[in-house]
Amino acid sequence: GTISLLVGASSGIEPHFAMAYMRRSMGEYNMLEVNPDLVKAIKHQNGLYSKGLMDEIGKRGSVAKIEKIPKRIRDVFVTSMDITPEYHVKMLAAFQKYTDNAVSKTINLPATATVETVIEVFSLAANLKCKGITVYRDGSRDAQVLSVGSGGARQGKPVELKNVCPQCGGALTIEEGCSKCYGCGYAVCG
Repeated sequence: GTISLLVGASSGIEPHFAMAYMRRSMGEYNMLEVNPDLVKAIKHQNGLYSKGLMDEIGKRGSVAKIEKIPKRIRDVFVTSMDITPEYHVKMLAAFQKYTDNAVSKTINLPATATVETVIEVFSLAANLKCKGITVYRDGSRDAQVLSVGSGGARQGKPVELKNVCPQCGGALTIEEGCSKCYGCGYAVCG
């Protein structure tokens, strides 16, 4: 998950966690980052793109319930929280069928998920012959790597990201005691 965030890609068979999120840089300011393919699709709709719409996507993390966005776009840009637990497991089973080893896939559950929901997920995974399964209930930890909007995760201290370039947000590589960013050229030693 962390590597895919740094390079701006989806992680394996996981759907994107969110179509937009706030990136904190050095704890000083937040910058809204929206999936570039989504931005491109919205800009192709005459008059649809606006800062207000981008802010709304940023608050929601998903376009699923934003009616002004055409359905064909909402159907393509689906996030992990838009998919039901049943379909997360079915997606896992589809890949597991052709793989000898266990396939890694997180079944994202809303904060409202119950113990019964988790039991149903594990039972379905067993019935579909999945070899491994991970369940994550949104907001179940004091600090979580990814969250959308103001709901979900409990409010706590911000988590400081290490090995992230303070200038461009790219990955820092540590070589010979120096941290270097090959994305923008930033470097610091010591």
